[in-house]
Amino acid sequence: MMMSEIEYQFRIATIFHSDKTLDTKGLTTMIRRQFLAFSALALFALTSANAADKNFTGKWLYTWERQGMKVETTFDLKQDGDKVTGTVSGMGGMKTEIKDGAVKDGQLTFKVVRERNGNTFSSDYAGKLEGDSFKGKISMEIMGEKREREFDAKRAS
Repeated sequence: MMMSEIEYQFRIATIFHSDKTLDTKGLTTMIRRQFLAFSALALFALTSANAADKNFTGKWLYTWERQGMKVETTFDLKQDGDKVTGTVSGMGGMKTEIKDGAVKDGQLTFKVVRERNGNTFSSDYAGKLEGDSFKGKISMEIMGEKREREFDAKRAS
């Protein structure tokens, strides 16, 4: 026959009293301490798991279409506190270092500057983690025209 936790605590409490009387105040205090210890441990575990989930470190993949062709882009990021470094690779597999990578209020922002044929192109990225997705927007200016597109990158396995 299984004994409930409360019955077990009562038995433990009576064992440690020489007169075999039940000290309910001592038992209540012991149960409270165990409950508080368990609660603190559970809170720590949940906080640690949540913090790990909110880290942008890792490889992220997303596919988009340009002139009828699928283009795969890879973010390879490393977060250290609120600073983020890494690379973005896209068409042709060319890797470009990110600049000004920062996390604030759960949102990652960074800039990618590329040069082609003597022209400099800058793209601003901003996004948040949603489960195993890094979702956001890319803003750029091409020949004086502002463009924006959304991205939904998945964590690589």
